[in-house]
Amino acid sequence: MRERLGLIVALIVACWLTPAAAAELTFTTINAPPWAGLNEEGQPVGAFKDIVEMLEVRTGHRIAVTLHPFFRVERELESGEQDCAILLWNDGRGPIVQRGEQVYPMTFGVVARRDVTLTTYEDLASLEVSVVRNLKIEARFDGDERLTKAVDKDYASGLRMMERGRVDAIAGALPTIRAQAERAGLETMLGDQLVLSVIPLVLQCSRRSDRLGYMAALDQAIRDMRADGTLRRLLARH
Repeated sequence: MRERLGLIVALIVACWLTPAAAAELTFTTINAPPWAGLNEEGQPVGAFKDIVEMLEVRTGHRIAVTLHPFFRVERELESGEQDCAILLWNDGRGPIVQRGEQVYPMTFGVVARRDVTLTTYEDLASLEVSVVRNLKIEARFDGDERLTKAVDKDYASGLRMMERGRVDAIAGALPTIRAQAERAGLETMLGDQLVLSVIPLVLQCSRRSDRLGYMAALDQAIRDMRADGTLRRLLARH
């Protein structure tokens, strides 16, 4: 009887000490270097990939990564096909995702071609501006029907349009636009920029995901990474 009791106690302690089984999660974000992109072998690289790999280390979960155009990311979060994303926050996305921890405050606005003057908001009225489909930048800009906007699928398309003289400026995440221009050898094409808002880049998980319960551990890992400087170091690489 004593031996059996000892065995039962040992089993209870072993179960208590054994960590929960690792989950298999799916994460997505937009294909927008240097935040996220694909290398020559078609594998995800960039700050997003580095952060996800650190989340795997800190939580013990396995995370599969895919990159998509902005509109498809939202669609897959709404359907629950993707568990989570690290994206710019948009209050309109609240019904389909649960908001998590902030990863980075992103500066948004409009950057003009080098030969174009852009010092005040009113200068935009005479410009044709490339905007990414469904991307929210700032309420006044988003709803301003006086502005001439050319809808593109991504920043790379906008840069090509600017190079061909078909748009005067590009709206979006200013650090990302400039980084992509530099990678394409077009950095000297860009000139004035106008800051319109700062939008947080945050973890957000689909309300339809059956793995939503793992979000608390992901949030805690991000808080820890921010507190110990890991997030800053990973972002600084890119």
